[in-house]
Amino acid sequence: MKYILSFLSAFLLMLSLPLQAQYITASVNGSIGASEYGVHTNGQNQETHPNGEVWYMTWDASNLYIAITSANVTEAAVIYIDADPLKPINGGSNANGNLNGYNYDGTNFASLQFRADFVCYVKNSYREYRNANGSGGWSTQTSPFGNYADDGSNLREFSIPWSAITGGGIPASFTWFGYVTSPGGYVYAEMPSANPGGFIGTSARWERYYTVSSTADLTATKPFSQDSYVFNSLTSHTGFGAIGIFDFTMNSAGYSITRASGAGGAWNISGALVIWEGTVDFGSSTETCDVNGNVEIGPIGTLTLSTAIGGDLYIGTDFVVDGTFNGNSRAVIFDGNGSLNFQSISGTGSIVIDYFRISNSSDVQLNQNVTVNSELDFQFNGTGGMLFLNANNLTLGSAAIVSNYSSNFYVASNDIGVMAKNGISTSGPFTFPIGTTTSYNPVTITHNASGSADYTMRVCDGVRSSGDCSTGNVAVSDVVDKTWFYSTNSAATPSPDITVQWNFSNELTGFNRSSCQPYQYQGSWVALGPITSASGTGPYTFDILSFPDANGTLTISSSSNLSLLLPLEFLSINSERMKNGALVEWEIADAFNVDYFEIERSTDGSNFEAAGRLPFDASLTKYSYIDPAAPQAALFYRIKAVDLDGSYLYSNISYLPAGDVHDIRVWRQSENSIAVRYPGTESGVFAEVYNVLGQQLLRKRLQAGDSRIEIPPFSGMLIVRIGNKSFLLR
Repeated sequence: MKYILSFLSAFLLMLSLPLQAQYITASVNGSIGASEYGVHTNGQNQETHPNGEVWYMTWDASNLYIAITSANVTEAAVIYIDADPLKPINGGSNANGNLNGYNYDGTNFASLQFRADFVCYVKNSYREYRNANGSGGWSTQTSPFGNYADDGSNLREFSIPWSAITGGGIPASFTWFGYVTSPGGYVYAEMPSANPGGFIGTSARWERYYTVSSTADLTATKPFSQDSYVFNSLTSHTGFGAIGIFDFTMNSAGYSITRASGAGGAWNISGALVIWEGTVDFGSSTETCDVNGNVEIGPIGTLTLSTAIGGDLYIGTDFVVDGTFNGNSRAVIFDGNGSLNFQSISGTGSIVIDYFRISNSSDVQLNQNVTVNSELDFQFNGTGGMLFLNANNLTLGSAAIVSNYSSNFYVASNDIGVMAKNGISTSGPFTFPIGTTTSYNPVTITHNASGSADYTMRVCDGVRSSGDCSTGNVAVSDVVDKTWFYSTNSAATPSPDITVQWNFSNELTGFNRSSCQPYQYQGSWVALGPITSASGTGPYTFDILSFPDANGTLTISSSSNLSLLLPLEFLSINSERMKNGALVEWEIADAFNVDYFEIERSTDGSNFEAAGRLPFDASLTKYSYIDPAAPQAALFYRIKAVDLDGSYLYSNISYLPAGDVHDIRVWRQSENSIAVRYPGTESGVFAEVYNVLGQQLLRKRLQAGDSRIEIPPFSGMLIVRIGNKSFLLR
């Protein structure tokens, strides 16, 4: 019964899909049925012009379908399409399509909104299409095309094969606009309707078009839902008022768009704001610009925010600055769009933000250095987020403050990037709200010298013998498992007080917070003293008073010799099947104070059990162990290095696929070796190794048991043939 219900549910779902799908095959018969083109609502599969004409559009995998009502069928509809939109939309070259139009009935364009690949002309007595020829011109006409029907009056329907537009199949996305023209060149029923009608002549420059971001069935963009704008004028725009648009593009060097002053209208951009060339100036607008997508400033583009309070910029996805950005003491608010893991800030240009505000629980990350002059706010409008530095630096100017940071919202130091604060003086301590991806570990600097100094801070997980975050042996006990990195630019060492903070979960086994001391890395870890207690009841803090150096790598330990807590470094671990069990091999470096190794085995990668033990041998760096009880199921192995004081450190996990000792098994060991398990006793059996072109790389006779076969260095796929069996190795 359960199977029947599941099948019935799937069948009913399948029946319902056409009602939800974009792929609809319209009947080109001169009449329009209910839902024939999908959702017959303005902004969906239909749009009504203010003068009463109505356009309809839909598509399937083979054709684009269009219908127009209330327009004389003896007068032609003209439609331009770009089947592979660029960024910026009117960028690229003639190889990407045409920016000049084609003269139909005395109507033409000196500059199109995008690089069109296709134009068609459709009326009751004639229809044709032309394609961009790659040189700025148009091909000879193809006539007729697709299907056409009308009602003899003011309703027409027609189809355009995708092959006519693309030369192949359906495009992933496209842009378009259209209009109807009389034989005398009078334009009406223009789509989008914000484009001007009337006698447009042969040198028109329209600025509006529709963007179809996706043609995919079920998830397609509705054809009238994304009205877009591109600057397409020979004069700069001033007093530019309110606009609600999808994509907004400025790509005209030497020209500018200036917003209307005061409360002259908000800008709401549901797609991207792209300023590739030219200038967009918010003037003295007191209205926001809210962008749901990217804000992208090209190499010779300029974005200048408003000089008036209220003229702030909201960004929904990424902020890319390759050109010039002028913040003008306004706020840039990263508010996300509800579907992101991160918002990112990137580019090659200088990024200086006066008021940097996070209002996005999905967090922000830096892919470029950023300077904040006035305020960094982690929780604007009640919604907070993290700021991840990656390998980039965040610098706070001397007057900048930090607001609304907490153990949930802080600067995550997840790479080599640092948080810097300029101009810290004796006026009061400054807290760097930093941490790692796992915990909040802020540092407070109290400047003790005259004048002021610039400071930087970062923190990473772990305490290593190298004093960095990624190499060397790892401390396994008696420390706060964090390393802080401090520096100052002061010519005279300012001897600040440095207060570090950690949580109980950051303390490794054996750490005694009532008897701990700071350590500084000076080629090795050196105790600074004095030994004293940490403060607080959780989180905990420790003061390093009058730190004497301009730079420091610091941690906190309760050991009298931190070097004894760094037992070894695991370099590798591998496992492979043998005739008599499973072979586990591992390699170590810089071993010290190790007692023994425990080999642990798991069938699920989470729950491990001891499978064996080997003593530590100071003369060895490579170890191997055969697990005779290894089952044939898929297995996971790891090594537990146990110190003399009982502390321990785990290796990475090695995965071993399921096997059968009676089967021939072949697997890749490296770029220049493969392993073969041949349990047979038949003589004269060879392993032949081929590349995917069928060229033999080598041929080697096999002996019963396990063999390692050296091959020429080769990183591609291999085919290994043994007897009548073949194996594909990646």
